[in-house]
Amino acid sequence: MSEINFVRKPTVLKRFGISNSQLYKLIQQGDFPVPVKINSSSAWVKSELDEYAERLISSSRNQQWRK
Repeated sequence: MSEINFVRKPTVLKRFGISNSQLYKLIQQGDFPVPVKINSSSAWVKSELDEYAERLISSSRNQQWRK
């Protein structure tokens, strides 16, 4: 089994350049990975964030080439 890495919210917000309210809006819309509970706090699975970033890049580049 591969190692699973977790990312805390401040790092998520910085990585994607979004605010706290934008983060939870994206999660509510089903557009962003859902955090996992670790004791009394939450964290995101790094590999899921990486996949989300790849989808953003792919989507952005596909739109650029169509213009």
